[in-house]
Amino acid sequence: MAGISAGLVIVRCYEILGAEENPDAAFGKAIAIQMLTTAVLFMVLPAMVNLYDPSVFFITLGILVGLALLLKPLSAPFQQNDKLSGDIDFGVVFISLSAMAMVMLTHSAVWSTLSAYASTHHIEIQNQGLLFAVGTLFSVAGAMLATFPVAHQRKALILTIALVLQCLVVSTMLTGDDMYSFIVATCIFQLLWNLIVPLVMGTMASGRYGHVVIRFALAAQTFGAALGPLLLVPGWVLPEVLVFLFMTYLLISSTMMAQKTQ
Repeated sequence: MAGISAGLVIVRCYEILGAEENPDAAFGKAIAIQMLTTAVLFMVLPAMVNLYDPSVFFITLGILVGLALLLKPLSAPFQQNDKLSGDIDFGVVFISLSAMAMVMLTHSAVWSTLSAYASTHHIEIQNQGLLFAVGTLFSVAGAMLATFPVAHQRKALILTIALVLQCLVVSTMLTGDDMYSFIVATCIFQLLWNLIVPLVMGTMASGRYGHVVIRFALAAQTFGAALGPLLLVPGWVLPEVLVFLFMTYLLISSTMMAQKTQ
């Protein structure tokens, strides 16, 4: 029930954010708030659980849900007729959802290996949580970069640069044995990915069939996130991830080209 309820809330949030005048910025702000909250919980909850008991975790979540009820309700404006009229091009819808699934697949594949590679780079287990918590703050910075007008105006260029840089960053993370380069690469990895995600989400929401795509975005994200770690083959992680990144670029580019022809 908790999963179903959370899914309904998230899909509704996506619809609201996708209906904004600049969905790239809307998703960027939302993800920044999400990442900031996550960073705070990363640092506070373990200490509270150790000080009291595990029930503190659920009590905290309950308090956050209660606070969310106090927020002013938002509603999506009425969809324009030109977005609802005519037949739906399921090819465009499928490509858009595939792009979102591929983004999450690649991210989850890399994320599932971080702990093992952190140990390889001589980062002790107790310090890994701190590293990933600090990295979450870089996620906030990445999401905030997506809110700048230039990110919306030069979206294709910025996404291309971000994905190319991500190839270099992932290569640094998954090779070598220098601890400091791994730490820097991990932070940049989280920054870039949370720059990419809101721009991709905004692209999906702003097309002619955005009202259809955005309702299935969570399913695509969940499918990609679950599939990513399962596709990794020991000894071939880096080549696989680079292929995933290239496929992500092709799908995002195809989505943007398809929207221009609508």
